[in-house]
Order: sequence, then C-alpha cells, then structure tokens
Amino acid sequence: MSKQSPETWPNDPGLKPISGRWSARSDVTPLQEDATADLVKSADGSDGGDTAGHDEREGDGTAGHDESEGDGTAGHDESESGGAAGRGGEIRQSAADAAAEFGAAADEVDDAAAGLLGVNRTDLRILGLVSAAGAMTAGVLAVRARLSPAATTAAIQRLAAAGHLRRDVDPADRRRAVVRVTAEASAMLDLAYGPIAEAGHRLLTAYSPAELTLIVDFLRVGRRMQLDQAARIRAAAASREERQAGI
Repeated sequence: MSKQSPETWPNDPGLKPISGRWSARSDVTPLQEDATADLVKSADGSDGGDTAGHDEREGDGTAGHDESEGDGTAGHDESESGGAAGRGGEIRQSAADAAAEFGAAADEVDDAAAGLLGVNRTDLRILGLVSAAGAMTAGVLAVRARLSPAATTAAIQRLAAAGHLRRDVDPADRRRAVVRVTAEASAMLDLAYGPIAEAGHRLLTAYSPAELTLIVDFLRVGRRMQLDQAARIRAAAASREERQAGI
C-alpha cells in the first residue's frame, strides 16, 4: 500500500489520516440560505408594489382597509425573514457540531491506533511522520514533530526499544544517522489506517463534483483556521513563559 504524505498522518496539523472521514452532509448550505432570503425579500417587494397600485385605484374609501392589510403583510414578511434567519443559524450550528464530532471521531481512531501499537499519541505521531518520509534524521524529526531535541531522542529510544523504529545510516551522507519504521510497525500502521482510505473513497462516490468541491473548500479553509489558532496558542504559551522567566 502506498504511503500517505506527512500531512495525512495521525495528529499532523489540520488533516487526519485520509479523506475518507468525510461523513457529515448537509443538503442546505448557508449560501443557499442567503439566496432563499434574497428571493423572499424580492417577492416581498413586488407584492408591496402591486398592493400600492391597487390601493391607489380603489381610492380613499378603502385606505383604512388597505393600511390594515399592509400592516398584516409587513408582520408576515418580518416573521418569514426571522424564520429564515433562524433556520440559517440552526444549520450553521449543526455544521459546527458535525465538524466537532468529526474531529472527536478522528481522535478515537488515533487512540485506537496508538493502542494497537502500544504507544502514546506523541510516539504515534512520530511513527506517522517517519513512515511518510521513509527515513528521517533526529533533527528533522524534532522540527516536524515540534519537539525538543531531548524529547525527540527519548521518543526514538522508546520506539526503537519497542521494535517500531530502527536506526540506519543515511545513504546520502554516511556520516549521518536516520531512523526508519520497522516492517512490523509499518504493517500495523497499514492495518490501522489503510482501510480508512478505502472506506473514505467509497463514501465520496455518493457526492456530486459540486458537493465535493464545496467539501474540499470547507476542509481547506477549516485547516487554515485550525493552524492559525494553533499558532495563536503557541504564541500565548511563549509569552507566558517569558513573563514567568522575567524576560
């Protein structure tokens, strides 16, 4: 089975192991809600114009009657507009809830995969990064995993002792050492994540190209938002550490 790119492995920022976890679907989007609201407003305006012309033709004798009907129509229009806005809010909340549930379900998969290999989530992330790259130096791995050199060395030692990583000489520079995922660990990663790719692609066949385009756009925008928020949190943590150190 082919290896996924680094961005598609467990806990890599923003994306989960494979696209097959797209499970939530909404037949009505916020854009469709806005279009519906515009149509309602347009219809209200044309109805108001017809009523006004009818009022002028009828004369002053029915002015009071027309005014009361106009007030009733206005109230009805406001009620419809309020209802459309309420439905739009409900759909947006449902979408937000579905996205949160999607992320929670993805975490469940990663927890299960970590249990299969007998590792913690940080070590699972390291295995995913090394497996996707084929081989990595400890320095590059530390940067990709956002770990300190000491923490990366400790993780490599744990994974090597568990039989999940092996040290090797870098064929491009024999002065450097690299780490690789063992055949046994690679087989377990494929067992955990391989079927997700197949199931995901089967799910995607139920969607039209237009729907898939919308889904891809949502996921990419959402990924960018998540990365921005992660950067914000890291900056807050760094600022806090500086204050505590008296810098």
